[in-house]
Amino acid sequence: MKQLRVVFSAILLMPFCVLAQSHQSKGNKIVMVVGRPMTQADSLTVKQLFFSALREKTIENFTLATEMFNQVLQVDPQNDASMYELATLKKVQNDYPSAQELLERAVTVKPDNEWYWVALADCYEKTNDLQKLENVFNELSRIDPDKPDYYYDQANVYFLEKRYD
Repeated sequence: MKQLRVVFSAILLMPFCVLAQSHQSKGNKIVMVVGRPMTQADSLTVKQLFFSALREKTIENFTLATEMFNQVLQVDPQNDASMYELATLKKVQNDYPSAQELLERAVTVKPDNEWYWVALADCYEKTNDLQKLENVFNELSRIDPDKPDYYYDQANVYFLEKRYD
């Protein structure tokens, strides 16, 4: 049953991962990555490492998955999907400060990605950083103003901060 859930989760993540990689080169174009050109070979390496890392994460080989996601970030330091996936691995290991740092970088690269903000909210909640949590719910309300859960969660943060105004 657990393996079925893991496989189902991986299937659901695949479209997200492909979309998250869309900033990379297509055809013979060269994409600039942090001041240096990303070649077609770099792009292929990133894709292969990323999907291999996802496979390792799915079979719960977290050590190898972590190494591979870090390798992706060495080739492409702005790879937000790898930052997110690496942060989820850090959260599994209860390393919330590292996860938080990775997610803060990911939302800097892709500020409209709701998943990144939700994961960051979870980190702030676990570390009881209510001020930053409040800011995250502001961003989530901006990204999806029609989702009432974010307003409710933001009100809950105000209550925890004893801000009743």
